Amino acid sequence: MLVSDHGFSEVAGQIENALTFLQTHTAELRLLATSPGVEDIVLDFGIEDWDVVVQVDSFPPDLLLRMGDLRIGLVISRYPRE
Repeated sequence: MLVSDHGFSEVAGQIENALTFLQTHTAELRLLATSPGVEDIVLDFGIEDWDVVVQVDSFPPDLLLRMGDLRIGLVISRYPRE
């Protein structure tokens, strides 16, 4: 399911959309997490890969706490800069 339509360079927008999605669908996500056969649930953030020695992408505690409470893992997929 698509949580955000923000691009790879718009991480802040992706985070805002993810928070809204988690708040809107809390009950359904709790049910999903405890459903038989569901092994894991993840939010995958597509992020632009910078051409630098070190790249740091941070996620706010409120997002991480909500994800943890809902038993949702964090995935970061890096995509080459266009």
